[in-house]
Amino acid sequence: MAQLKALELNNVLILTEEQDKNLYLAARNLHQVNVSDAMAVDPVNLIKHEKVLITVPALKKIEERLA
Repeated sequence: MAQLKALELNNVLILTEEQDKNLYLAARNLHQVNVSDAMAVDPVNLIKHEKVLITVPALKKIEERLA
């Protein structure tokens, strides 16, 4: 939580390349923080959050999916 506060990420969707159970378990109790993998992301999830934190491999997967 401290790292999210340092980055001023209060209402954030975190996108990873694959499902990360440990990250999901760590974030599930944080208010307005959700975790998703790149293949499961949808427009509704994207507009529900003010900011999106995405890993480079996840971004590449999304680019491939949309190409």
